[in-house]
Amino acid sequence: MSIFLLILKIIGITLLVVLGLIFLIALLILFVPFVYNIELVAPSKDLNEFSARFKLSFLFFISFLGNYTKKDSFNAYLRILFLKFNLGGKEKAKDKESVPNTINSDSSTKFNGEHIKAEKLSSESEEIKTEPKDNVKKKEQKEKNKAKNKAKKKEKKNSKSFKKIKEEFSFYYKMLKDERNKKAFRFVFDKIKRIARHYGPRKIKGHATFGFSDPANTGYLTGIISMFPVVYNKRFDITPKFDVDETFIDINIKAKGHVVTFYLLWYTILILTNRNIKRMIKKYKAHKNAE
Repeated sequence: MSIFLLILKIIGITLLVVLGLIFLIALLILFVPFVYNIELVAPSKDLNEFSARFKLSFLFFISFLGNYTKKDSFNAYLRILFLKFNLGGKEKAKDKESVPNTINSDSSTKFNGEHIKAEKLSSESEEIKTEPKDNVKKKEQKEKNKAKNKAKKKEKKNSKSFKKIKEEFSFYYKMLKDERNKKAFRFVFDKIKRIARHYGPRKIKGHATFGFSDPANTGYLTGIISMFPVVYNKRFDITPKFDVDETFIDINIKAKGHVVTFYLLWYTILILTNRNIKRMIKKYKAHKNAE
């Protein structure tokens, strides 16, 4: 009996330890930030030398590395302590030897196909010559009837599709005009803004010089960039060029930030449990089921 109780005690302790470890890992994933580093380089002299690097690290022993260049394509690695795992990447390769063989095979298949087509056409023309005139007229009439039926079917399909488009447009228009749906959209937009604030880069440095042949496009891009508060950082310089004849881009950016999983989970729960959003989803599902 004592041995049986001892076994139960060992099983209970191991289960508690396993559950405790799972709980600890869950807490770490939820509350410990994932730190990311981004580096973008696009030199003005040669845009083929464009490169992008991304690093995501968790605690002090796990990190994911991604590197993209136009020459070497994309490579990714995972590091756990001193171990490094290659997650693979796309490499540019050209098989020169296979090109002439494919060309020869294509030419031979084309020649055989043309020869078969010519034989079929000659046999069909001979059959037409031998057939009586009445049979030829009947065939022509059948073809005309088929063409008319096809045209009628197309008209019906077009009318049905037009009705569907009208119904869809009226449904979405009503959804957008509904006051409760407007509140739902505002709520979602507010939460997305907060998520962007948490997950946006905390530190950014470098420079971005750009210009287009049309100065209006340069102005539009400058206006869009100025909407983001990060660009007002003292270590980051933006220089738009309005007196450029051709497109000019010179970028060197280094950004650093962190991601806390708990914020994303919390805001997702808030969005999904909102009454107005639930009502809107129900209406959308009912409309789709009715179709």
